[in-house]
Amino acid sequence: MQDDLYFSMKLMELSRSFKDQMGKLDHDIPFALRQICLYVQQHPGCCQEDIASELMMDKSLLGRNVRKAQQMGLLERKVSPVDNRRVELYLCEKGITCNQHTVEAMVSWQQAIQKGMTVSEKRQLIYLLERLNVNPCRNSFSFHETAIKSH
Repeated sequence: MQDDLYFSMKLMELSRSFKDQMGKLDHDIPFALRQICLYVQQHPGCCQEDIASELMMDKSLLGRNVRKAQQMGLLERKVSPVDNRRVELYLCEKGITCNQHTVEAMVSWQQAIQKGMTVSEKRQLIYLLERLNVNPCRNSFSFHETAIKSH
């Protein structure tokens, strides 16, 4: 039980550290919009359903965020030339600049938390983070069930 609490506390510290680093960026662009822009840069022409699925975001919240990103000049929507029912998302120039700043901040944070680690330790960290990400509990986490099982 103590190890579980320690693990959670360390994750919260990392999360706080990451949020602090991201907080140094332009406050007019929330991190949720930055996540969307990063995804669209990696998947130009994607649709909102793709983003909702990959980033595990509520579709209605995502829709509002995409509209906000569009109003801010970060994204543009285009009707697919292949399927008129599909609306594709693309980055605008401001979205590209936003992503550059976001990536710089993320790289800076990554370098800070990995300072003093060997290449082997960095690889192990990535492996363990990937294991956390594919854990079956990821999509069906229940604090109550987890607490009961650990006793």
